[in-house]
Formats: sequence, structure tokens, C-alpha cells
Amino acid sequence: MDPTRHLEPFTGLDLGNPVLAARPDGGAVAVGQAQVGICDVWILALPAFTPLARIRPRASDPYLDRLAWSSDGALLAIGTRGAVYVWDPARGEEVCALEGLRAPISWRPGGRALYAFDADGALTRVDVGSGARERLGPLAAPVHHGVEFSWRPDGRRVALWRRGYRAPGYGGTAELWDLDPPARVEVLEGESYIHWDARGRRWSCAPDQGLLRVRIPDGPLAELREAPLPEGPQDFAWAGAELLGWMRLLDETATRIDPTTGASLGAVFIDDTDEHDASEEEAASIAEVQVVGRRALVLRGGPSRLECWDLDDAVCLSAVGPSVTLEAARLTPSGALLVTSVFADPPRVEVLDATTLRPRGRWTGWPPWATPPGHARFAFQGPDGDILVTRLGHDAAPLALVGHVGDVFDLDWSADGRHLVSTGIDGTLRVWDVDTRREVLRDQSTDWLGSWAGVPGGCWSPDGRTLAWHTTDDTPQDARLWDRDRDRVRPLHDAEQVLAWIDDDRLLALGEGLAIWDRLSGAPVLWCPLPSAGPLAVRPDMLALRHDDALSLWRYEHAEPLVTLLQGLAAHQGLGWTSRGALLVHTFGDRLRLVAPDGRILLDLEGARAVDEDTTTGTLVVSDGIDLRLFDAQGAPVGHLRGSTGHRVRHVQVAEGGGWICTHGTRSAAVWHVARGLQRVEHPGQEGVLAQEGDRVLRWDGAEPLYEVTWRGGFGRYASSGRKLNG
Repeated sequence: MDPTRHLEPFTGLDLGNPVLAARPDGGAVAVGQAQVGICDVWILALPAFTPLARIRPRASDPYLDRLAWSSDGALLAIGTRGAVYVWDPARGEEVCALEGLRAPISWRPGGRALYAFDADGALTRVDVGSGARERLGPLAAPVHHGVEFSWRPDGRRVALWRRGYRAPGYGGTAELWDLDPPARVEVLEGESYIHWDARGRRWSCAPDQGLLRVRIPDGPLAELREAPLPEGPQDFAWAGAELLGWMRLLDETATRIDPTTGASLGAVFIDDTDEHDASEEEAASIAEVQVVGRRALVLRGGPSRLECWDLDDAVCLSAVGPSVTLEAARLTPSGALLVTSVFADPPRVEVLDATTLRPRGRWTGWPPWATPPGHARFAFQGPDGDILVTRLGHDAAPLALVGHVGDVFDLDWSADGRHLVSTGIDGTLRVWDVDTRREVLRDQSTDWLGSWAGVPGGCWSPDGRTLAWHTTDDTPQDARLWDRDRDRVRPLHDAEQVLAWIDDDRLLALGEGLAIWDRLSGAPVLWCPLPSAGPLAVRPDMLALRHDDALSLWRYEHAEPLVTLLQGLAAHQGLGWTSRGALLVHTFGDRLRLVAPDGRILLDLEGARAVDEDTTTGTLVVSDGIDLRLFDAQGAPVGHLRGSTGHRVRHVQVAEGGGWICTHGTRSAAVWHVARGLQRVEHPGQEGVLAQEGDRVLRWDGAEPLYEVTWRGGFGRYASSGRKLNG
């Protein structure tokens, strides 16, 4: 397979810290960009960052931790938390998959022996040609992703060290291993950033002690020399006979250090161009430096920026900045409009017509956003903490609800679309009469941190007449109710955290235990004898509750569970009732189960990345990351919509009216229609939006490449009312 065939342009770095590995000859760099469920590795030629190949490992646990080139640059090892994959980038082929091994990883110089760690943390040697493994033994200290390999040039001894900072205990331990035969030689307390020069001398930093050390090889002239580390740097990289030091994510330049004396030789990586605003420290601060020969790759934090520097001339040869990313994509209830949030400068909210792809609006803003069921109103966060409200599909300037200071973390509409509740970092909950733009309620002690973490700051009853929320003050009653019709705030006696409404008059909350509170009296009317309040899904007659590793059904008035549905569950990812009364259970490892209330397993599916339900038909829409598979309410397959590897799906949403489906993933959003087949909305490179319906292709120029982030809210609905959870 030719890896350059149909290779799209490299559009930039994703959010977060990419994983880098410079090829030993300095002619290319591997850039791994990993999110949950997605793992992409680009091979870019240096110094221009021209794409040579793109690799997509078939990772079952795609948390990318490490990349490592073989010494001849022919093979690339990709280390995840669940397996190690070896690829031949020139051919675009996977050589082998080493299940049960994980990063950190490294190749022995001059050969095809790969070193990794097994599930028990033991150093393991693998002959990539034959697949033979040899377990060498555990390290003296627990293994974590910060372990680094430093090889002596002859490949017969290796130092394994941990990144350390100038604070007691952070330096950890380094270990020396001989490999012929394998044995631990020495444990070095507090040493890190170990480097072997061509003469076999071992150089190291001891950040805890503020020292540089060099050891002459064993023998009659064995010697240890020490020099003080200069103040400031806490991270280091070796560049030939020099040491480069900086403070991670704080320093914009690195300090050149003479390792024999510890003297500072001046600064390097000084950007004199106007390509980015140097006053923005976060955007320009150094996260990582890798040196090959006389070239240095500098990864800067904030919105990631990767630079290639010539160390002799102290000039930046080229740079690649962050990609414009898609934070969310969502269809309106009718499915007529596609709303996207794009992380750019400035960030923006865009609205597209889902059938013609024509732009219907663009504003400066970002999530959270919210649309009331059955209404065209649309609210989102604007600049300076203002909340902007517009009508979807209309060109009128949005209304501004001014009051919050700083970011807004949660927005939710009342059922009739008249009132909007918001919580922000300023610690306030506010209710707005949107027609008059008037603030009708403010609570100064809201649990904004809970909203930021995914817990709704305010929870409307299904009829929209009562708002419940919990606060962080020291009053005896931490939860409160606002009666909209009477404009009155009342305490929710002895309740500490509001969980969900059961119906218009009852809500579930936590006090000394889990209980049902009455809306009119504000008092608990039934204590539920449940073991804990883990992830739960609410119905008027019962709830499903996960406690420990089991999932059970409980009727509110019973002291024992009605039935225990599942046991030995993996970590929770999503839990919710379908419109037909079954339970969807989504656990980490991408396993999806549909369970009947009597405990029957209707569907047990591996590889389910995302799921939502068409509530008009009861059809489940499940993505495996590329295709969409359809199942009826009893778990029987009823359809299959094929996607492409160019659109990696992370989230699925079915429009409330049914039929229309929205997915988004790696730099693209897609709109599908079950009856009409697939309609794609893509953003390949800088060429604009591409749509395909059958043989018909449409294009809208001027779009940016998009990307994906994780939404909160499980299956995209409140289990108590069936309303869609706003993005």
C-alpha cells in the first residue's frame, strides 16, 4: 500500500500535547495525535513539516503514550496503554502488534530488538522479526509514562530514568541495566536526564540536589565530577556537548548550559518573528525539546505549536501551529440546521443548513450552548461572559444577557423557552427572562465547580415551572427550589445535591442518603435504602443504579433491589433508559449492552464508540468509529450505514424528530439521513466543506478544518424527562 496515496494536507496540531519522535537521521519527525477512541500518527519531513505518510493503528486502547524509531529509521513503534504496534512507514504497513505490552518503549541501537513493559511493569525484550519475548524483570520503582531510555552508544548498557523537578522526591530513581546478559547494575537516587557521549561518559542531572554529574567509564581512571545546575531550569535536553534547560510550560526560551562547569551560555529559541503573539506566555511556553544532530524540535504549549530550529545559526527554519478544531456539532430538534462550535482565533459558533450546507450564521462565541425543545431560540457563551441569544436560521444580531463575570459553565432552557438558567465561574446561578433580557433570579453561592465537571447547575422540572439547584454555602439546607409562577425561593430541607426530577412534583436528591423530595412541601417523603448514589437513570416508577461493580433496578419504596442486572462491570461511561423501557449500559472498553428490565441481555456489542436513540422509532444508532449500525428496540440489527476512514466518529446524535443523524470526530462533522442514505459534511484540509448525497457533490468554500472534543452527558438526554441534553 502506498502511504502517500490520497494523503491529505497536514492541517496542524491538535489540542493537548502531541507525542513526538524525531527520526535518527533528522530528516523526519513522527507526530502522534491521540484522543479517546482516535489515534493518528503523521510522518512529516523536516524542516518543512511536509507530510510523508499517515498511520492509523488499530488500537483497542488508543491512548497514545510514546513513539520510537528503530536506529536505522525503517520501523516506528507506537506505544499505547494496551499494546505496542510496529509499523513500516515507507510501505504504510503494520509489521506486528504486540498485545500485552505497553509504553514506555525504546529500540536497542543497531538492531531490531524492542524494549517495552508488560502488564506487571517488567522490562521486556522483543525480537520484532521472530516475535520472541524475554522478560528481564521489574524496575526498582513503579513504572509510569515518564520513564525514559538512554542508551550507551554500543547498546550494551541502558539507563532508565524518570523526569524530575527540583523538589524533594520528584527526581525518583534511575537504573542502569546491562543487557548481555540482562541484569540491573546500579540504582541511582535522584538522577535524571541521563546522556551518554561518544566516549562512553555518562552525564546526568540531579534536580533535587541542583547538580550536574559526569562519570568517567569504569576502570583505573574512573572518576565522578559535579557542577552546580543554574537556577531556573527544571527540564533538560542534551544537544551534543551542551545542555539545554527550561521550565516546562513557563519559559519561552531555553538556557544553554556548559555541563562541565554549570555556567549559563545564553538563551536559545528566541522567536523574533511576528507569527504569534509573544506576550501570550501560555501560547509560547516550551513543553518539550528533542534534539537530533544540530536540529532541535521545540513543542510549545497552550495551542500547540511545533518548531524546527537550526542550533548552529540559532534560527527557526519552520513551524506548524494548532489546527482549527471542532468542539461540538449538533443538529437542531427538527434536523434542519447543523450547529458547530469551532475553536479558532477568535472562537466561533456556526450554523449550516443541513440539506444545502449553506451558512446561516456565524458569531464569536463558544459552548456551552442550549436550544429549548421545539423552539428556534439558541443561547451560547459570548465574549466577556455575556450570554448571546439568537433565533436559529435568522440573520438578526443576537441579544446579550449581561451579568456573569468570566466563563459560563452551564445553560438550560425551561420547557416553554421563556426562561434560561446559567451558572458561571463567578459562583452565581442566574435565571433570565429572555424576552425582556431581565435577570429574575440570582443565587450567589452556586456550585459552579459541579457545573464545570458536568453536573447541571440548575435542573428544571419537566413542565418548566420549578427550578432546583444545590449551593456551596454553609446553610442547613443546601438545595433550593424556585417556583416560577409565584417567584418564590424555598429550601429543599436536608437535601445537599439535586440529582434529577422523577416527574413534575417529585425529585431525587442526596441528603444523608438518597431520597425523594416533594416539590410542594420541600421535604423528603421517601428515603431510598440504597447502598450508594453512583451513576443512575431515573424513571417515574423505578431507577437503575450502579454501585460497586453491579447494576441493579430499584423500586423507590422497596428495601431490596428488584433485580440485579449486571455484575463485574468495567468503569462507567454512560447509563440511560431508552424510550421503549430498556437500559443502555455503556462501559469503558467500548462495550455496549441493552438490558431488559427483567435482566435479559438484548444486545451485547463490542467496539461501540458512541450511541444515541431515535425516540420516534426506538432505533438505536451505534458507531464503531467509522460506520453506523442500526438496531431495533429488541437489539436486532435493522440497518448499516457505511462511512469512511476519513471521518472518525466520536459522538452520535439523533435529531428529536428522528431520521436525521449527526456525528463528529476527527476534524469533521457529518450529517446522515436513514431514509436517504448518507449525506456527508466534511472539512478536508483548507478546501472547504464537502457534502455528498449519492452521486451529487456540493462544496462551500471558506471553511476551516474541524476536530472533535468530548461532550458531557452520557447518551445526550436527561433520563428523567427524555429531553435532549444541550451541548
